[in-house]
Amino acid sequence: MNGLGFTRRWGLLTVCFSLLFYACGPRAGGYPFGELDTPEQRVFNGFAFLRKERLVDAQREFEGALHLQPKCSAAHRGMGLVYGLKRDFPRAFEAMSRAEADAKEVLDQALAEVGMMSLYRMETREGWLVLVERRFEKALALSGGLAEAYLELGLAYKQAHRYQDAEAAFTEILKLNKTLLNEAREELETLEKIERADPRSAVGEEVVLVKRINRAGSAALLAKEFPIQQLLAGIALERDDKPPALPPDVLNHPMREEIVLVLQLKIQGLGVLPDGSFGAEQYMTRAGFATVMADLLVKGSGNPELKQKYARAHSPFHDVRSNSLHFSSIMICYDWAGIMGGWGGYFHPMETISGVDALLILREAEKKLKGK
Repeated sequence: MNGLGFTRRWGLLTVCFSLLFYACGPRAGGYPFGELDTPEQRVFNGFAFLRKERLVDAQREFEGALHLQPKCSAAHRGMGLVYGLKRDFPRAFEAMSRAEADAKEVLDQALAEVGMMSLYRMETREGWLVLVERRFEKALALSGGLAEAYLELGLAYKQAHRYQDAEAAFTEILKLNKTLLNEAREELETLEKIERADPRSAVGEEVVLVKRINRAGSAALLAKEFPIQQLLAGIALERDDKPPALPPDVLNHPMREEIVLVLQLKIQGLGVLPDGSFGAEQYMTRAGFATVMADLLVKGSGNPELKQKYARAHSPFHDVRSNSLHFSSIMICYDWAGIMGGWGGYFHPMETISGVDALLILREAEKKLKGK
């Protein structure tokens, strides 16, 4: 994965939250009740699988739709997104071109333009944003007030770090007040979080855009966005001054420098895994991130007694037992530092955490350790 890998993966998947439940034939857009194996049903299933990241299942459904109706524009559009998610862009653009050619209805033509916007954003070739904007204008010329086009434009501007333009595009969806309202509100909320998180490095700007941060991204945030060495300076740490023997998945990783720093500081929760790897692409859970943050709080505060503070405490969360492995770490973050809470009486320890939420937690931890 290259330096833009964080945003690309989630840029790709967000496409499927936004559009294209329009199928073939006269029942386009609706759920094909009463028919078991139709192009409409297959297309509906395909996009549902895309939203769940089940690319194999999605491809099977789109191919099934094309077997039943070879010129189904929506199915070709879905195949284009599948190939784009697999980063097979020659096939992706070929399929999306077929979607354009086979589009009989104006709406299908406009959505094919939106599909092209998605592929340009996925590929991020030179000048990709200009290409996105051109396709956006074509989509609106075909079908004015198309929420899918505004959402894709907003996602493109967000990926390009043009947050004001992204906000304007997402707000336009709310003005249209037709479809994709929840998606637009979620994106606007994310933009507000990014502003509060205030990423200060190129790495941070990329990581805040990912919906699920991995271990490499977590190490990168600690190294680039958190004054880890300054806050821990003077603390008696078991630190390796020599670079550790690097796990094989770190040797050529774009975040190698940041991962090496974290490994040197021996931060609990971000060490070498039992299989000898760092698990760079492994997603962080909320419990795992709490373990990392608790270790930083204990070391940064110079208060090792914190580790035993909650030994006999009762859990305030329905899904975290007092004798669980992560309980003490969760309580240090939740009760002592006030930087990670739950909702509805649950902590959701096994859920993943977004890049922007991770950075916001780091910002609050920094304030706590600085006494602000």
